[in-house]
Amino acid sequence: MENTVDQEESSSLLGKAKQPAVILTESVCETMDEDEMEDHRWRQEVHELHKDTGFIGRPSLGILSVLLALMTLGEMLCWTPMISLLMRKVCVSDNCDPVKVQETMSSISSSTMVLSGLLGMSLAGPWGQLSDRMGRVRVFGYMTLIRLVGHGLHLISLSPWCFYSKTFIVCTGSVGSLSGGMFSLLANTYSYIADITEPQHRTAAMGVLMSVLYATMGLGPIFGSLLVKLPYIGGDNFPVYCALSVDLIAATLSLLAMHEPRHEQARRNSCDSSASGKSNALGPLKQLWRPLTSTGSTEPRHTVVLLLMLDVIYLCITAGLGPATLLFASYRYQWRSEQLGYFLSATGMGRACVLLLIAPHILRLLRSRYGTRPKVLDKVDVLCIRFSLCTLLAGLALLFYRNEHESTMYVYAALQAPTALCSPTIQATVIKYCKKTETGQCFGGMALLRSAVMLVFPALLLRVYGWTVSTRPELFLAVPLACASLAVLISFFLQARTTGPLDGQPSALANGQPDALVYGPTNDGSLVSETPSQTAESARDVALAQAETLRENCAQA
Repeated sequence: MENTVDQEESSSLLGKAKQPAVILTESVCETMDEDEMEDHRWRQEVHELHKDTGFIGRPSLGILSVLLALMTLGEMLCWTPMISLLMRKVCVSDNCDPVKVQETMSSISSSTMVLSGLLGMSLAGPWGQLSDRMGRVRVFGYMTLIRLVGHGLHLISLSPWCFYSKTFIVCTGSVGSLSGGMFSLLANTYSYIADITEPQHRTAAMGVLMSVLYATMGLGPIFGSLLVKLPYIGGDNFPVYCALSVDLIAATLSLLAMHEPRHEQARRNSCDSSASGKSNALGPLKQLWRPLTSTGSTEPRHTVVLLLMLDVIYLCITAGLGPATLLFASYRYQWRSEQLGYFLSATGMGRACVLLLIAPHILRLLRSRYGTRPKVLDKVDVLCIRFSLCTLLAGLALLFYRNEHESTMYVYAALQAPTALCSPTIQATVIKYCKKTETGQCFGGMALLRSAVMLVFPALLLRVYGWTVSTRPELFLAVPLACASLAVLISFFLQARTTGPLDGQPSALANGQPDALVYGPTNDGSLVSETPSQTAESARDVALAQAETLRENCAQA
């Protein structure tokens, strides 16, 4: 009788083991999607809570775009006027020797970059953790208030009635970096997006936000140039006054009007993690070091490391090259605040047009052909990254070898436009491999890494430019040109996953595809990477073990 019961239990379990589709769908999918299901439930609850509020109060991509535009506008209105004010301040002390003025400005700018980079690197991780614990909106408000104070102090240090001191100028120019810099701002923006959008829509949402960023970066210098030329009230100081007003509006909007998109339970969990001692300054970096899969594969870790390397190199070339390029244009072509503003506007508007008008159609075409895999690097991601880096290399080569005429600068700006797709693609791809409940720390870790790189590279380029400006000013471009070549080479090591469930589809095994690969995060943060045959064998082993346990229990009974 006992043998009959044992045989029936064993055959029943083994019969289930022979159905790998059902087992994988019920076990692995439940395990790897548990965090996502909870995250989805939280998004739905927040949406229901704020569905009856107005546009300003309801968490949405629209109000986030408005806030990001205001914060970026406040920064860009100050950029070119500060260069002119600094040049005027240095010129008085150095008797307006063009070469000496360039060398002094390069020294001040590089020192400011170093100090700002140190502050940004030190605070990028804590800002990400603070965002998870206190909420995205409150962090936006604190960042804006710090920028407001920084812009005001920097204007005072460059005023004609203020004493001339390089140390004072460097210190006041670095106060705004206490907010974590632009990278912490973008990290908090991406965390806001992760709170309100589904995973399959985050790349498009990040592209929209980056287009708003680039458009504002393009329009900001134009507005600044127009404000400088206004009769009676115009001048290099007036755009800075307007920037202070914009910062005040952004701070009021984020602290008093906007509602928090992050669920209260998610914030409570982050606070518990911090109180238990699991949180530290370098903790966000650990989120980027992905664990091995259950089969011991290091592919997720290698993919994330390669993506971070490309992100760092891209950042060095684009953001790190900016200050030195502006100084180069002011020396080679005698550009001043107005011309520099037009160049920055052309660059920003070009990138915004690519992200808003061209990129959606290209992405739709590529996704219809190759599909989208929401948990791994796919073919669309690789193509976007590789194409962006190739155009970046072409623009740098043109500027290095053909810089006799100022029209080259605008051709260079046009070639930089397609590169706008690189950063949001990398950010959205990296977050595929991170735990969904710790997106703020993941983005904070990337911001920390970016800040550490920006601590060195912009200052290095400014130093190189200061050394070569008297002999061959364009020689500093050889450094980013070599970096761009390295980035293109690294991009060919990215391997897109060609198997696994596509976006919006159930598991491939559930569809009866025997060679598909199931891939996703588990409860402990590791990754599952098993073929159906391996899963079936594992299920049979579990069934046999359960049958043996039942047999022993029956014998004891």
